[in-house]
Amino acid sequence: MAHEDLWQNEHFRKAFQRWWDEDWSWDGLAEKHNKKSLDYKPNKFLSSLQDVWREEENQKRLIVFADREWTRFHLPPFDREGNPCPPELFSAAKNADCVKKLQNRLQRTGAPDGETIKREGLWAVAQFTDLRGVVLPESFVFDGDSLIADFESAIFMGGLAFGKRVIARFGDATFTGDARFGGATFTGDAGFRGATFTGDAWFGGATFTGDAWFGGATFTGEARFGGATFSGDAWFGGATFTGEARFGDATFSGDAWFGGATFSGYAGFRGATFTGDARFGGATFTGDARFGGATFSGVAWFRGATFTGDARFGDAAFAGVAWFGDATFTGDAWFGGATFTGEARFGDATFTGDAWFGGATFTGEARFGGATFTGEARFGGATFTGDARFGGATFTGDARFDYATFTGDAGFDSATFTGEAWFGSATFTGDAGFCGATFTGVAWIGGATFTGDAGFGGATFARDAGFGGATFTGDARFDSATFTRGAWFDNATFSGNAWFRDATFSGGANFSGTGPFEKRASFEYARFYRGVEFSGRTFRERTEFSKARFHGVPKFHGAKLHPDTRFQNAWFSGESYALPPLSREWFYEALLHRSNQEAIKEERPAARTRLAIWMQGRRRMWDRRGLLGRWKAPRFGGWLFETRRFPELAMVGTARNKDAEEYEIAYRQLRRLCADIGSIEYEGLFHALELKAHRARTDTQIPARIASWLYEMLSDYGRSMARPMLALLNAWFLAVIFYLLLFLPPYDSAGPGMSEAACRAMGSPPGTEIWTAAAREFLPSLFGMSAVANRPEWLRCAEGSHPLLFFTAGVLQILVFIACVSLFLIALRRRFQLRD
Repeated sequence: MAHEDLWQNEHFRKAFQRWWDEDWSWDGLAEKHNKKSLDYKPNKFLSSLQDVWREEENQKRLIVFADREWTRFHLPPFDREGNPCPPELFSAAKNADCVKKLQNRLQRTGAPDGETIKREGLWAVAQFTDLRGVVLPESFVFDGDSLIADFESAIFMGGLAFGKRVIARFGDATFTGDARFGGATFTGDAGFRGATFTGDAWFGGATFTGDAWFGGATFTGEARFGGATFSGDAWFGGATFTGEARFGDATFSGDAWFGGATFSGYAGFRGATFTGDARFGGATFTGDARFGGATFSGVAWFRGATFTGDARFGDAAFAGVAWFGDATFTGDAWFGGATFTGEARFGDATFTGDAWFGGATFTGEARFGGATFTGEARFGGATFTGDARFGGATFTGDARFDYATFTGDAGFDSATFTGEAWFGSATFTGDAGFCGATFTGVAWIGGATFTGDAGFGGATFARDAGFGGATFTGDARFDSATFTRGAWFDNATFSGNAWFRDATFSGGANFSGTGPFEKRASFEYARFYRGVEFSGRTFRERTEFSKARFHGVPKFHGAKLHPDTRFQNAWFSGESYALPPLSREWFYEALLHRSNQEAIKEERPAARTRLAIWMQGRRRMWDRRGLLGRWKAPRFGGWLFETRRFPELAMVGTARNKDAEEYEIAYRQLRRLCADIGSIEYEGLFHALELKAHRARTDTQIPARIASWLYEMLSDYGRSMARPMLALLNAWFLAVIFYLLLFLPPYDSAGPGMSEAACRAMGSPPGTEIWTAAAREFLPSLFGMSAVANRPEWLRCAEGSHPLLFFTAGVLQILVFIACVSLFLIALRRRFQLRD
């Protein structure tokens, strides 16, 4: 960097102003004392730095600049405000003689052997060159075998190139040019704390036998540590890397401290080896961070780190705890193929870009609780040997866990999946917990294997939930789960208990398949709003459908029920809800607005289908309209539309017949299944529903509808003993009222055994006698109570006056009596399960 441009570099300017405030002028040197050895702090009982440079004063070589006196070795290029030192003054001071004297001083040093330094540290180095605060000329070069000096706060105007043995301190030093230490060996601790590198820093292949201190250092250019070996701890905490930071294939035998460091450019640690702890907590990676293939033997601490660019840890090996809690990944995070032998902690981490963990192996516990995945979360083919904890995590993009293997417990309780959730063909050997999870997108878990318990209690599936072909070896718990759209469990295998108590299926539910429910299955209080299918299923143990609500067709074709299957207080309806919306405006525009024929022509096919479904979903119970020969559409805007006025609506009747027949077949199958297991009560229930569905068809003849309706009203399809008796009692009461009206005089005709004159003269009988006769008259004559011989004269006169009415009433009451008694006996037989 040109001398004139140095001041424009903010990092140099900041370092230089700090150097100026430290005051390395001649007067300032009087306040700075010598050090007993290289690693000791300055000792006030020793001489000052003025004694080190006393020769300059004696030879009257002190230079005045910016109202201060300086030795030519400390003369700065600027004052504190950036005003340059006159070129003739600065160049004359930093001449060849200055360089030679510095080189001579460095040649007169010596150091103990490496073992002594390794054992005692730099405290053992008492003979060194003290160049603290020195401003080294741009042409400075040292060719000795060992660089043994203290360069604290020194300024290298032309950088430094040295690739041999280094025993030195560079704390707060400033390198305006390139600092080249490639291949150098730093014996003992290497101190670069607070140093500023405005050029490139080359440490590739360097060896640090002791601790390497770069804490708070600033690297404006490239920082190259590729292939470097750090035998002790490496301290880069709070360091700033403005350019590229390259640590590829570096070896960190001790702890590596990068906490709070800032990587503005590319940060490359590909293939690096961290034997001790790697601590990057709170570090900021603005550019791409590449740790692919790196080995972390100790703790990998990235807690609170921020990755603005891509973070690549593909094929990295984490033997200790991998701590990424609270970390922020703004770019893509690549952990594909990585190996986590210890715990992997990503709790409360934020992944704004895509998170790639495909093929990763988690041997220890994997903690992602509370993590946020804004982009796609890809864990396809990952292996979780320990517990996998994703409780409370948020997946805004797609979450892909297809073909993943969970050997330990998998916890996704209260997780939120806004995008699609893919767990197809995943394997859960331990328990899988999804209780309270929310699936806003499609949830595809088809083909997954659950060896332990699978808990989805209280989970919400806003779109289709696919469990087709899944295997549940343990208990499958879906209590209080909500399925807004289709729930697909076709060909799923339930070897353990299947709990769907209080679950809600707003869309269709499909449980069909050849595999059985091996243990208990509970659908108690479940609600099926668009039909459910159990075709082909075998229920080997007790199955509970008590108090379940079935809207739509319940299909059990080819199924086999367990004898202890219960439908107690189950509710069956011929309606289905959650249908596609149909607005009044769309209805009017698509079907009724005759002025726009072209639009109608284009939309009518779809309109017909939608209208049919819409009307079908809003009809009343099948049995409530069973007597109607045709039905009318609802009113819109005061208009009443009938099928004969609009032929387009004729398909509604066809759809109605088709649906009713489907219900009829489904209930018939359930009736037969209940008969096979000897459940008389539920056999009667489904027989009743079968008859209702048949009555709802428009092609059912009116007499058949009337008979079905009477069968329901009088005996609840042969299931009620009270209804026939109540009907008989009501008929008796009506007959009594009828007879009372006929018994009253005058009598105009002769009755059996009576003359016409006698009947005309007959008066009103006593009231008690009238009531007794009316009550007795209802009973058929086979009981003998209503025989002619037992009738009073006035009653025979009344019969002679109304012979046709008496005959008709007698026939009707005999029919009603026989019908009610028969229905009572049928119900009695069904109640006590009496068979022929």
